[in-house]
Amino acid sequence: PGPARNELALEMYYNWLNQGRKLVATAGSDIHGPFGPSQRPGYNVVYANALRADDILDGIREGRLYLSSGPEIRVGLGDGSQDSVIGASLPLVETRLSVSWDHCPDDAVVRVVGRPKQAGERSASRPIGEGPRGTAAVQIHPQPGFDWAAVEIRDSSGGLHGLTNPTFFG
Repeated sequence: PGPARNELALEMYYNWLNQGRKLVATAGSDIHGPFGPSQRPGYNVVYANALRADDILDGIREGRLYLSSGPEIRVGLGDGSQDSVIGASLPLVETRLSVSWDHCPDDAVVRVVGRPKQAGERSASRPIGEGPRGTAAVQIHPQPGFDWAAVEIRDSSGGLHGLTNPTFFG
C-alpha cells in the first residue's frame, strides 16, 4: 500500500471548483479487510427526502452530502429558513450561514473554504471555530459571477475528519 493521496485529490477538487465546475465530492475506501485502530474510515452522510435508493441517489447527485470519519456537520441559512444548504445554489448576495459541528476530536479546527480572491491562488480558508462541538455564524461575501463555500474539520496536525460539499453562489 502506498501513501494516501487525499490531500492532492482535495487540492485538485478545489481547483476544479475555482474554475466554475460544480462537482460532488464523496468518501470511499479501498481497504480490503478490518480497519486497524489508527484508521478512520470515511463515509458519506446524505440528505435525502426519504430512505429510498432513488431519493438517496438524488441527494448524492445534487451534492447534498458531507464526508466524515465521525464528525457531524450542519450548514444552514443563518435566518433559519433552510436547515441545510450543503450542495444548494444560492443567489449571488451576501449570506449568513449557520455552521454547527459535533463528535469532533478535542483539538478540531473548523474552517470555511472558498474560491480565492486571485486566479491561480490556493483556495481561501479561514477558521470559524474549534473543539469537539460548537456553532458559528459565517458571513459569506460572494465574489462576482460565481463563488462557493465548504466546511472542513481537521485536527491540530492537519488530518481531515470532515468536509461538506460546497454551497454555491451565483
